[in-house]
Formats: sequence, C-alpha cells, structure tokens
Amino acid sequence: MTCTNCGNTDIVMNTQQVRKPRGCLTIGLYILLAITILGWLIIIPLWLWGGKKVLITTCVCKNCGNKWQI
Repeated sequence: MTCTNCGNTDIVMNTQQVRKPRGCLTIGLYILLAITILGWLIIIPLWLWGGKKVLITTCVCKNCGNKWQI
C-alpha cells in the first residue's frame, strides 16, 4: 500500500471498533418514547446498550503524516 499524498510505502494501519452514529429517525423515536412513562423503561436500556458497532481501519503515512480510511 502506498500513501495517497506522497507515494511512500512506509504506512501504519490502525483498526478500531466504534459505534455507528444514530440516525435522526432513531433519535426522534427515543424522544417520543421518553415522553411517556413506559418510554423511560424502554429508552434507558436502548440508550445504554443499543447501537451498532463498526470496524474502521485508518492508515497513516510515516513520511508526511497523511491519514485516510480504507
């Protein structure tokens, strides 16, 4: 693999697991559920344990410091 900026082949790859951001519709649904008493019983577990996790791999060039995701 080569750097997209300078063409150097000395690259460091870093993989991390992050939570996928929630959409506007999901947040709106959480707010609607929070308004009701039953909503509080549903929203707390969803908010704490919900959300999908995705793997993001980031490459960093040791020569120029350019960062990009693959």
